[in-house]
Amino acid sequence: MKVEAELISYYKIPNFEIEEVKKTRELLKAQEVRDIPTGFSPAELNRFSSRGTTNLNIRRVNCRNVDNRKYPLENDIRNQDSVGWSYAYVAADLISHRVGKKVSAIDVANAYSNGNFSDHIGRAESQSSGGYIANAANAAIDRGLCLESQLPSDDYQFSTSKNLVQELVAIDKLYDTYYEATTKPGLIYGRNKKTGREFRRAQAHFEENLDCGRLDGGDWSKIFKSIDFEQFMSIIKRSTSKDDFFDKLVAKSCYPRTKVNEQLHFQSDDSFTSRGSMMNTINDRLERGEILGIS
Repeated sequence: MKVEAELISYYKIPNFEIEEVKKTRELLKAQEVRDIPTGFSPAELNRFSSRGTTNLNIRRVNCRNVDNRKYPLENDIRNQDSVGWSYAYVAADLISHRVGKKVSAIDVANAYSNGNFSDHIGRAESQSSGGYIANAANAAIDRGLCLESQLPSDDYQFSTSKNLVQELVAIDKLYDTYYEATTKPGLIYGRNKKTGREFRRAQAHFEENLDCGRLDGGDWSKIFKSIDFEQFMSIIKRSTSKDDFFDKLVAKSCYPRTKVNEQLHFQSDDSFTSRGSMMNTINDRLERGEILGIS
């Protein structure tokens, strides 16, 4: 907290941080914690106030009062919660700010992974986390945008017992359950597809269990809400892997996709040589009415 206050003083008076340190020390005292870190000295407070006031006045002269908030993000902030797709949420917001339509973060993550995550890191797409903002945004733009209304990605909307990724993992596992139900151990290839009456009975049994809620399929009907039960069954029957199943569910939910009319392309900038050069670039973009992502 003290280090943060030092940094903030280069831009304004760190009143919030100073108060937080004070409150935290009082709380620790009330809990009779030993060896409580020291607070700010009078010399530090004077230095922060003087430096913060000077820098704030400089910023007031050099920076215009620009409000970059606009539809659809101005009053509708995403809730990522525990979902590890921070890059996809940021990319979706950057696109949404430019096109004026709220874009699905799930689809951005899916566009970025492009069905290959399990090949590279041994995990299904629904469990993948981590990525590059600009690459993800451009991948989503290239294949056409999927709107949040088509494929919701705000974590809080779903089951209180699971987060969004856990819901997607449960949906993924339905493919494994279906595959195991409709195949049997084979001598050469590991598993062979059941045939004839045995295959039809296995399909019917799986379909009945899913329809009656006897399988944990996550909130698939809330996430992929434009897909009805018959379409869901058709997709799982035509899928060749968990990733293929996930890709087909996303593709069906996002049809028709929204094409971007403008020549929209995002680019990362890693050329900064100092904190000052980075802040100058951020200020420049904000002055133009743009928003940025920290990658």
